[in-house]
Amino acid sequence: MERVALAFGPERRQDNCARVGTSRLLHNHSTHTKWHEFKSCASLWPAFVALYMTSRRSSCGTLRDRDNSAILALANPITIAGVRRLVGSNKPPQPAEETYVRALLSRNRASEDRLTEEQSKLEARLKDIESERALLVEQREEHTPIISPLRRMPWELLAEIISWATLGCAGDDAVPWVLARVSHHWRGAALSHHSLWSTFRVEGGRINEMMLEEQIKRTQRIPLKIHFTGSDYADPIPQQRVFFMLANHSARWQELNLALTQALVPCLGSLQGSLPSLKRLRIQSAGSEVETQDRIDSILAAAPDLVDFGMHHTQLLTLPPIPTSQLTSYRVHGPWQIHQHVLQLASKLVEARITLPRLDDDEEQPLPSPASDARYRMDHLQRIHVSDVKILEHLVTPALAEISLYLEGNDAALDCLSAFISRSSCTLRRLCLQGSPQSSITAEILNRYPSITNFALVVDAASAAGFGDSVDLSNSVLHSHFGLLDQWDVDLREAPIVSPQLTDICFATTDPISFVRYRSFLGMLQSRRRGPGQTFLRAATLLTSVQHPPDFETQSALDALQDAGLNLSVRYGAHVDVGWRIKHLTYGTPWVF
Repeated sequence: MERVALAFGPERRQDNCARVGTSRLLHNHSTHTKWHEFKSCASLWPAFVALYMTSRRSSCGTLRDRDNSAILALANPITIAGVRRLVGSNKPPQPAEETYVRALLSRNRASEDRLTEEQSKLEARLKDIESERALLVEQREEHTPIISPLRRMPWELLAEIISWATLGCAGDDAVPWVLARVSHHWRGAALSHHSLWSTFRVEGGRINEMMLEEQIKRTQRIPLKIHFTGSDYADPIPQQRVFFMLANHSARWQELNLALTQALVPCLGSLQGSLPSLKRLRIQSAGSEVETQDRIDSILAAAPDLVDFGMHHTQLLTLPPIPTSQLTSYRVHGPWQIHQHVLQLASKLVEARITLPRLDDDEEQPLPSPASDARYRMDHLQRIHVSDVKILEHLVTPALAEISLYLEGNDAALDCLSAFISRSSCTLRRLCLQGSPQSSITAEILNRYPSITNFALVVDAASAAGFGDSVDLSNSVLHSHFGLLDQWDVDLREAPIVSPQLTDICFATTDPISFVRYRSFLGMLQSRRRGPGQTFLRAATLLTSVQHPPDFETQSALDALQDAGLNLSVRYGAHVDVGWRIKHLTYGTPWVF
């Protein structure tokens, strides 16, 4: 205690009652008395602190930094404990506690001002660094293209790469126009590669005659691909004018896809005898007039090299005179009698799409059962789509590798397919089911034929049910197949694994389903990637017009699968062109609406 009293300075000792009490305590030789008197002097500690604060107060009323440090260093543990208790209460502080708190706040305020100043300096420096980095990034982005190998690549090679990269893409007719605006070098490449300009897509409601004329000039003398979609709702005069413009170069037509309207029928006369290079012809027509049929016949008579023919006619009764014996691709929507005529003669077919018109229940006539020696043998056929599984009863296809079936929960489909595969002795690699197939039938097919590694499901229940019922049916079909292929769900049911060898899975729906269980889709993919006993899943696709996207957690997990090497495509919303993809899956004509 004497050391504590001395710390306050000799100039205040004679007036300090605390010093007197301390002196008495030190001169008392009784240990017991010393202890009790020391405890009594402890109550004088606030007085010592107050006296010290009074002696060291400056003229402006603030505490000096060294005084604050001294107060905090000499603070009584009892005072510190009292301040800590006051933090959680509303009690007023004692004088010593208030003095301690003021000293603490004063010191903290000084430290805070110092740190604020340092922060301001660091923020200013950070801004300078960010500005300098932004300048470097801008310079890098500006100068990196200068040393790009593409600048030294010959025009011919660059154009060839672009043509292969855009082959079969929707909107490939717009590619050269975009490339011509990238740079002078790319413009030169686009103009030098005439095949980039060879595809013409004309829609009746959107026609730019000046661009078409310029595009024709840039094609030089190479073969042309014409995709012409007429419109009954647009002015027919511009459509006819453009058709005649293109018909002037019909000798170079290699492919013609034509959605015919009555206004365009008279224009077909300009093609008579002038299609020597035509190899692919696909026509869609809704008219039943004799003139329309005659005009189409004239086109076919003028195309001796035709090998790919497709026709969708709502009232087709007879097939035009096509060179059946040389066809390699056949896509026709019509009655069974027409298909029979083609199947008898088209022995070179590699791909076929055979669809029958849907009749009313009172008009529907079942296909006749063929005799054992009256089946059509197609030795070269590799891909086929049938709208009725009973069509397979009439075919023998030993080279078939891909098949697409339209099913409506038909229990007889499995028997027809099994008999067909057994009779043909073919090895299937790809299976596509369209309509509203039962998941149990799908499971049976996939398990029975382990050679199938590519599976696609196209949910199309609207044609099999009313609009209101189709939504529920589509939801049921889609999600039941999610669960069917889920490895983990199978383990919980202790059931056999469904087609563990699948490497490519695709789900698509044309119906306006109300929701998609993205988590079920994710779980199915994860189980197929990590579950035991199956081949590594390499590709998966989900196409739907449903509006809502996956939640954040599910989307993150899907992105992780894609980063891990899965070729994954999940597309949703009204802007997704599901119809184009479905036509591709079922060997249809994408441009037909």
